[in-house]
Amino acid sequence: MSLQLQKYTETSLVDKQLIQKAIEYMLVYNLSVRQCAQLFKIPKSTLHRNFQKRKLQDDENQYKLLIDQITTLL
Repeated sequence: MSLQLQKYTETSLVDKQLIQKAIEYMLVYNLSVRQCAQLFKIPKSTLHRNFQKRKLQDDENQYKLLIDQITTLL
């Protein structure tokens, strides 16, 4: 049982790393979700969902940074 769990954990970690690499390629090389999904052999829906999460997180971080900058100016 623990061997199956270990395999699943390793697989999900590899998948997460592969998805992160695909997202980085999308941003650096200006590729579409479809192109990256084909390139990395990842389901398009999975890549799109993770890309949206990353985009939302980046937007939240920029918003927090902007608020910090405004408060320091005041």
